[in-house]
Amino acid sequence: VLTWQAQDGSGGRSINGLVLASDIQFDYQQGWLRVARFMLATERPYAESQTPTNVDTVAITSTGSGFTIPLVIPFTLIASAGGTSTVTNGGTIKGYPRMQVYGPITNPVIANITDSVSIRLIGSIASGDYWEIDLFERTIVNQAGVSQLASLDAANSVWFGFNPGDTSMQITGTSTGSNTKLRVIESDYWG
Repeated sequence: VLTWQAQDGSGGRSINGLVLASDIQFDYQQGWLRVARFMLATERPYAESQTPTNVDTVAITSTGSGFTIPLVIPFTLIASAGGTSTVTNGGTIKGYPRMQVYGPITNPVIANITDSVSIRLIGSIASGDYWEIDLFERTIVNQAGVSQLASLDAANSVWFGFNPGDTSMQITGTSTGSNTKLRVIESDYWG
């Protein structure tokens, strides 16, 4: 892990997963080591803030409790609300964080409303459990680390990232409860 402080004071930055990608070249002057040169490679093509922030959606709520007879025409049916949050990427390039979907929820849809794209999952997450989606690695695992990638509705999903600035997010699904939420483990990203 390579870490440094930005000169503009905007916070610590890091690059994870570095490996040596070349031989080390040494330059000597009058018998003293003057310069050592080497190349590093990393799996992710950007630097990110050292301390990620957890951004949770607000609770999903259902409004209304059925019908009262007699009905007054016209009437309006109101669906569940909530499940939204705003994620801020204060960096300069698009980044791909991890997200966690906490149950109970069935057939969750994680929507990036700003870019009009979503990831749709088929299946149920029990109360107290979560599935983690890694947008860079394009993996989905449950809290025990078992792959749930087969639950991805690939035909109706788009893997997405977070552009610089604010991104509006929403989680929807059925059979939700008071613990249902989407958590984005968000950082700022620089290229």
